[in-house]
Amino acid sequence: MPCRRSTAGCSTCRSVCSPSRRRGLYRYLAYIHLIEPRILGNVDDDTKDQNPVAAQLIRKHYKGIIIAAGGFKGDTAQAIINAGDADMVAFGRDFIANPDPPERIRNKQPLNLYDRPSFFGGTEIGYTDYSFFRAQEMTV
Repeated sequence: MPCRRSTAGCSTCRSVCSPSRRRGLYRYLAYIHLIEPRILGNVDDDTKDQNPVAAQLIRKHYKGIIIAAGGFKGDTAQAIINAGDADMVAFGRDFIANPDPPERIRNKQPLNLYDRPSFFGGTEIGYTDYSFFRAQEMTV
């Protein structure tokens, strides 16, 4: 099993965690679930779109199932799957704020914006009070 210590200064790690040994161990992975970085300096940046760099990098070395997460919307999720860099896309925060996310994504409907301060604590606010999408909301 790969260890967390650096292989640079540990002879045990260099032999136990050698590249050939790691490759053999990775054959038994069911999938890799990775989160695309969304940071600007030391602050989360949920407002910027960026290319999914982690999945693209991992795909070059791992041909098994990759589940990507981190800031995806319907169109960007479909794009990373179409590119072959991920097999599935997980949604987190957007699923908290949308009681009907598969329907919204399937029909290219806008997602509710989430309220981060209401996550996981304090009161019942943010758990059952987000609205379902209604077609009339799109009328101009």
